[in-house]
Amino acid sequence: MIILLGSSLSACTSPPTANPTPEEEIYLAGDAAFTASSLPIQLPALVLADFDQDGHLDLASAGEPNLTIYRGDGDGGFTRQSQATAGVNPVDLAAVDINEDGFLDLVIANHDTDFLTILLGSSDMEFSPAPNSPLHIAVSPHPHAVQAADLDRDGHVDLVIDHRDGEGLLVLKGNGDGSFIQPGILVDMGGDPYRGMAIGDINGDELLDMLTPNPAEVGVVVQDVGGDLLFNLLAPAPAEAPFAAELGDFNRDGYLDLIAASDEGSARVELFWGDGSGVFSLDAGPPFELAPGGKNIVVGDFNGDGFSDAVVCSYQSTEIMVLLGGEDSMQVGFLPGIEHPWGLAAGDLNEDGHTDLIVADDTAGLATVFLSTTAGE
Repeated sequence: MIILLGSSLSACTSPPTANPTPEEEIYLAGDAAFTASSLPIQLPALVLADFDQDGHLDLASAGEPNLTIYRGDGDGGFTRQSQATAGVNPVDLAAVDINEDGFLDLVIANHDTDFLTILLGSSDMEFSPAPNSPLHIAVSPHPHAVQAADLDRDGHVDLVIDHRDGEGLLVLKGNGDGSFIQPGILVDMGGDPYRGMAIGDINGDELLDMLTPNPAEVGVVVQDVGGDLLFNLLAPAPAEAPFAAELGDFNRDGYLDLIAASDEGSARVELFWGDGSGVFSLDAGPPFELAPGGKNIVVGDFNGDGFSDAVVCSYQSTEIMVLLGGEDSMQVGFLPGIEHPWGLAAGDLNEDGHTDLIVADDTAGLATVFLSTTAGE
């Protein structure tokens, strides 16, 4: 059962535990506290990764036609480093070493096309097109999202792309040299996933499973222990018109839970508890209230207490919701408004052990970097 502090729009007013400099304003969201700064940035796709292997998180941002790389300094600051061509309508990014040369590469989903753009990384953070880029893929009507993971545990990275007309996800098995086996494997998700997918081990068998926001529910599949990238369709999580979905252990019981945000026609963010078998149960409390159009979700530990937290943005409003996990309760707070929040990225930008947040405005060419100042428990 979720217990909200005050109301679904309330925020805890306890003082932050960190000591900001006098010119820094503290923003409270529940018992998480943040400072904020602006970063000129391309849009709409963001990903954080250590591209130059210096131990600090860097940032990649894509907006037609360019990809821009920003070098992180380990203190929450970024410096523009390099630029490459991202292709037509880049809408999602995955950072992963697809050719196993030790440097992270980028895979970009290109909206309104039939391809992915693949850029190979290097020691100097310069990115160049892979020999097989653009990689044409059998999805329809076009890709909206891409994720990379070693699904079959063969040591090579595989790609996962949404395939709406196929009512599932297309899995491209990686060869380890930057190439992928075509035409791929279509995984039935019980509906037509519009954007995004969540990947994680939801039934404790050490195999990666997948979830997708379908029009009327969140589709759930678990990977077959027999291998060969076979997946079994389970009962869906009955979310209302979900557009985004993400996994996290929000009550720290060892099982992954599910957060789902509704599309333009509703104003709901719903929590589903996982039981470790692949089954998700809707929490008995009321849904959280967010302006219609919950577009993206990221998960991290933003207040340093060891519980997974989630941040959800609504493109149709300025709202940025922060949901803070806990053993017996879940706090709700909001960060200061951004005109059209779209891109989200989460990671420890200043290396203090707490998750920080980047939120990109889809219209202003700016992102806000929120650094956690909460000491945690």
